[in-house]
Amino acid sequence: MAGFLNNSQIAAFSGNYGKHFTTFKRNIIISKEPVRSVALTDRQSAPVFGYDSASNEVQYTYTAVTGQYLAQITYSSLDQKTVELEEVKNVVGQGRVRIKVEKDCRDFIDDGRKTENIQFDNKTFNTISFDGVQNYLGLNYYIFYLESTL
Repeated sequence: MAGFLNNSQIAAFSGNYGKHFTTFKRNIIISKEPVRSVALTDRQSAPVFGYDSASNEVQYTYTAVTGQYLAQITYSSLDQKTVELEEVKNVVGQGRVRIKVEKDCRDFIDDGRKTENIQFDNKTFNTISFDGVQNYLGLNYYIFYLESTL
């Protein structure tokens, strides 16, 4: 690229592309698998060596792990999905959505813990695939495809 575009042209093009993301970005909330930790309220509830383990119940606390990030959201076509509830047979649109996020959001989604859901527009979505990096003159954005939960 150095021979085709000079540095000022690269800065201008990538700046405009960055402004496009900034203009159309929206807040999303990502919920991860909660962190489980042992909660011992007093010394009597602590496990004592030599006693029956049933008398030493271990209590756990769960800490929610969520993050609020910015994403560019694109709704794509709705696939038809048939839902059967007892005697009712209904055809519902299964929403497919593409989100474009920055590196900090991608790192949060791919940090090793399970992503339970992603929420925006008063709807809940699950990640179904990672499409990879979209690189434009040094600007990196990351694409995820989501599926609506019913």
